[in-house]
Amino acid sequence: SAIRIEGIKLRSAAAYTVWCVGCDGVCLRDITVRNSLDGPNTDVFDIDCSSNVRIERCDLCAGDDCIAIKSDPYRTGTKRITENIVVSDCQLSSVTCAIRIGYDGDARIRNCLIENIRIANSGHGIDILSIVPKVRSGYQLKVERGTPMDNLVFDRIEMINVRQAIFVWAGHQQGKYSAYIRNLVFSNIRAEALASGFIGCMEKDYALSNIIFENVELRIRDSGHR
Repeated sequence: SAIRIEGIKLRSAAAYTVWCVGCDGVCLRDITVRNSLDGPNTDVFDIDCSSNVRIERCDLCAGDDCIAIKSDPYRTGTKRITENIVVSDCQLSSVTCAIRIGYDGDARIRNCLIENIRIANSGHGIDILSIVPKVRSGYQLKVERGTPMDNLVFDRIEMINVRQAIFVWAGHQQGKYSAYIRNLVFSNIRAEALASGFIGCMEKDYALSNIIFENVELRIRDSGHR
């Protein structure tokens, strides 16, 4: 790998702990991180406009996203996509999202494999956003058309005490939305959550397609939440 970070322990990072922008060939392995649970932007790994990234055997805890996979072209001045990302054999705990894909950016995200993951005591377990719902964004983002995403696989994932196990949103923004989320696979997932999961979009029938659930068990602790 062009960049390798391995076998270290980090504590109390003030902001993004490891931010990979415009990288090709990254290995993050055997890393333990304990960030503040009440600090903003204490993300652990942010993978942005990067390709061929492996995250393995990491134990992460933070007040913001543990692993965020993004594609913000404004960071690199290009339309460089994010692709070929593998996350395996990790333990994650986050006040917000254990795994977030999307959120800010218009460049494509594709070919991500998230496997053998244990998520505990988190807000969202898996959060996939082609564009940010208005209720989520507390500030002005640069997203214009939405982020195209395809070929995302989540396999062998256990979630305990999460607020919401799975959230997927392919929406619209003032009629300009032209992206999509397609070819999602959720398999061999066991989750205990406060609220039920959600997959949706507005107006564009083609925005969501080919979503597969196989051997997924979701236990809701409070059926009054939706």
